[in-house]
Amino acid sequence: MPSEEVAMEHRFFIRQQNLKLNRSLVAASEGAAAKADARQEKLLKLLAEEVANEPPPRLGDIDLLEAALLPRKLKPGPAHLIH
Repeated sequence: MPSEEVAMEHRFFIRQQNLKLNRSLVAASEGAAAKADARQEKLLKLLAEEVANEPPPRLGDIDLLEAALLPRKLKPGPAHLIH
């Protein structure tokens, strides 16, 4: 009987260690996710500032054919170079 108690205590100890390890892994994962979220937020803020500081394109600056075919990639025309 004592060997059964020892085996049961050993299983209990292993389960405790696994639980500690799992909690540690979850905490590390949450920390890494928070860090990635903060990095993403910083990049989005920089992009928003960059877009906010861009002057709106004038009609003469837009290649209308490209604007119709690729609306997300507006190509500045020659008037864009004149300031």
